Amino acid sequence: MIHTTPLSRASCGWAILAHASLNGRLMSSPAVSPGSFVPSRFLKRQLFAIAVGSSLTIVAFIFWPKLAGWLLTSNFLPHAYCYLRNPGLIWTHVTADSLIGISYLAISVTLGYLGYKGRRDIPYHWMFLAFGLFILGCGGTHFVEAVTVWVPVYVLAAAVKLFTAAVSLATAAVLPFTVPHVFDLIRQAKATEQRTVELRASEERKDALLQEVHHRVKNNLAVICSLFYLQSTHSKDEETAQDFSRYGKSCAFDSAGA
Repeated sequence: MIHTTPLSRASCGWAILAHASLNGRLMSSPAVSPGSFVPSRFLKRQLFAIAVGSSLTIVAFIFWPKLAGWLLTSNFLPHAYCYLRNPGLIWTHVTADSLIGISYLAISVTLGYLGYKGRRDIPYHWMFLAFGLFILGCGGTHFVEAVTVWVPVYVLAAAVKLFTAAVSLATAAVLPFTVPHVFDLIRQAKATEQRTVELRASEERKDALLQEVHHRVKNNLAVICSLFYLQSTHSKDEETAQDFSRYGKSCAFDSAGA
């Protein structure tokens, strides 16, 4: 008696082998570990140094008021004089600098939030923090430019620009070392996509093969049933005819279930 159970087992076997093959290929592909990237540790140290420096600056302002007075020195001419106190020109610069500063602030906050939330999932998440800090410094320079139109705190403006310059140089120095690793990730993603396409094509070929085997087995069962039926009708021995008839019905039942 022929059953279709082996076909279902063969189908499961094909699926298991294909899945194992895919997993084996994916596991054999080289992985890039963001934590092993040296510039990442360098930038983390620099961000830590910047945080410590900012804290020390705040403490210095609290316990050394003269430092704050020096940074906020305003015994200069404001930029409004350079603009000949032209209201249209003044407000054009102030509006543009304010909008740019607000936009930079929003972008830096978004990048910082993305880098913090995706620190376990996004490779080189620290680059988002670096760019966020760099853009934050750029926004600070525009805010100070808007203030110096009326309040000439040029020493504070110089300090903000020095901070922006330090962060910009650090980001520019670290970014080139990240490019090869980013390309590695892109190549891995493309290779994984190609393997996925190959696996789908293999699954389609497997399904077509199983359908062909199923069709042939069903046809063979039909032929066998016909032969049993013919033998039962042409046999002169009644017992033999009943056996052939019983075999034919059993075969027909199996063929219907195939």
